[in-house]
Amino acid sequence: MVFRVSSILFLFLLFVSFEAMAQTNAPESPEPEETSAEPSTEENWLSLPPVGEGSAQDEIRRAKNLYDYGSHQKVVDRLERAFELQLFADNELRREALALIGVSAFILGDETRAGRYFLDRLRLDPDFRLNPVLYPPAIIDFVERIRQENQEELDAIQAQTGEPQPPQATTEVIEKKPYYVNFIPFGAGQFQNDQDVKGALFLSSEVITLSINVTAYFVARSMEGPDGKYSSNNATQARDWTIVQYSALGACFLIAMGGIIDAALNWQPEKRVELLPETNNSVSKTQTNTPVFRFEGTGASLRF
Repeated sequence: MVFRVSSILFLFLLFVSFEAMAQTNAPESPEPEETSAEPSTEENWLSLPPVGEGSAQDEIRRAKNLYDYGSHQKVVDRLERAFELQLFADNELRREALALIGVSAFILGDETRAGRYFLDRLRLDPDFRLNPVLYPPAIIDFVERIRQENQEELDAIQAQTGEPQPPQATTEVIEKKPYYVNFIPFGAGQFQNDQDVKGALFLSSEVITLSINVTAYFVARSMEGPDGKYSSNNATQARDWTIVQYSALGACFLIAMGGIIDAALNWQPEKRVELLPETNNSVSKTQTNTPVFRFEGTGASLRF
């Protein structure tokens, strides 16, 4: 009897102990979190100063940031407010703002507003075109359509703003021609005297005769035996080639002398040349005696 009572009491105490342990290890109920009144990161990023605080460059920079972030409505709102405040007195900033607001309005689906701003942009620069690398084809085509619809007005603006081309002033260059060039063979004197055809004839004739001279020399030498003499079989041919060699050399000499005499007779000490500004940006009158190469007529020539 005593054993039963002790057993029941032991089981009761064991049950109470387990119940207490279970309540101790039970997780506490989470407390309700307080709602933060601070704006999100996006709201903080978009909380820009009011329009008009800062320079026009600052406003363009803020509009570009909003555009990159995809907030096209804010771009339109801020830039329209900036135009109301007349912030864009500079034409370059005005052009940039009109293009930016036009693109944003088009993306928002407001083609009427986009067309109005793109037309204002074209009025400032009728040749304006969006970069096809940065903008989708739909916007590019839209701008071209606005241009075509207002082509007459834009042509009139371009005609009014076109600056007349000033008359082209010429530059007079005095070319000094040294006399010693007349004694240089291969038509140098003729080229200096601007006789390109004659110079090309002297040059080609002297090169041909000199080439024949050198060729004949080596052919005749190739017929020599080990002892430096010619055999009975090729002595006649060697003699003929030797005649050709010296004949070509004499012809080359005569042609060169003829070219020297001709160049000396036609030599002019100087020449005046008028050059356009694109060719020469120096002073109105210059003198030069430095030889340079030029290409005209039938071949290359030396200019002194």
